[in-house]
Amino acid sequence: MPSLPDVGPPSEYVMQKRGLMLAILILQTTTCILRMVVVLDIIGAFIMAIGIAFGWYSYKDGCNVTFLCYWGMMSLFNGAFDLVRFIDHAVKSEIPIFSSKEPILYNMVSAILLLSPLSALAGALLAWKMYGSYMETASGSLGGGGTYGSTHASSYGRSRSRLYSGSAATNADDSGGFQAFSGRGQQLGDA
Repeated sequence: MPSLPDVGPPSEYVMQKRGLMLAILILQTTTCILRMVVVLDIIGAFIMAIGIAFGWYSYKDGCNVTFLCYWGMMSLFNGAFDLVRFIDHAVKSEIPIFSSKEPILYNMVSAILLLSPLSALAGALLAWKMYGSYMETASGSLGGGGTYGSTHASSYGRSRSRLYSGSAATNADDSGGFQAFSGRGQQLGDA
């Protein structure tokens, strides 16, 4: 994944989805707290809380794309692992996932184990769509090429190609006077 550009203000799509992001963050936070208190999954809840913190920071900072991506990646990994955990629990349990014959605490734990991956994967999907919207905005403002079409990336690619093709010395004027591998070399023992 390329480095994340500073694309300026969020796109209209991102601003429209802020309410949905808030709802998912509230659901994730509630699930995380219940996971810690009811299920007593301290480590899982702590790792989930780290990802949620990235989401809250992104939301507070006007949907900052960097922290939005951190939230999305953490949500994806947590959601995948939690889904595997839920499937493992469902397959190995002799009792149905939800049962009216079981105490309410059993059904509550099952609901929390189900909501953890669903809320995390919903956050990952939303972050991915919002990131895509950011990249469309970035490519439009940078001349159609995204981060690779920007002035910095283009000049970087030209200077690398000149170095490899051996024509760096002839094109020193357009790279700000820098000329790679010029001058007399030094050897060990020269004084």
